[in-house]
Amino acid sequence: AKVGITSIHGMDGSLETHDVLRELEASGRLITRLTMPFWVTPDMPESEWPAFLPHRDARGRRWRGGTAKFFIDGVIDTGTAWLYAPDSEGEGLLPFWPDPAKYRRAVKTFAEAGFACTTHACGDRGVREALDATKALVSGAAAEALKKLETNLTTLESRLKAASEGFRGVLFSLVAIALAVYLIAVAFKRG
Repeated sequence: AKVGITSIHGMDGSLETHDVLRELEASGRLITRLTMPFWVTPDMPESEWPAFLPHRDARGRRWRGGTAKFFIDGVIDTGTAWLYAPDSEGEGLLPFWPDPAKYRRAVKTFAEAGFACTTHACGDRGVREALDATKALVSGAAAEALKKLETNLTTLESRLKAASEGFRGVLFSLVAIALAVYLIAVAFKRG
């Protein structure tokens, strides 16, 4: 907080992490707001998922849960993004989540229990899998926006246009700093 960081989004929460946050808050050592999703990993047995569900509303004064986090792939720079075609080094054809059907079941399980579901997806194939998992759970305007979004996964402009057409309940985020600057410029340009 002394350097201006007032809120943090954790990436790898567990039930034990929530216990640590309770202890930090009780002792006065939790000095920033914190969102701490449960990290649902590909190697986590499906039989363990129900243990997280009763903790959807876990929170303290400065922290909250209520989110399930998934990583379907890595990043393009390291060859770990899940792509339809290999990258320049011949990599990128394998997902972090080796069983996409299990990933879709996990997203469905947590979403139906009321969790916000966040998936890190960087490669075009990873984004497609995340969209497919989400598409199965939404209807109405959100479903229409997803149809538009998936028509061309590799064109930034079409992604931005589809994402800006006002649907509720689904949020897509492009993380790179350069893209954030581009988004700000587009927002000012479009008024």
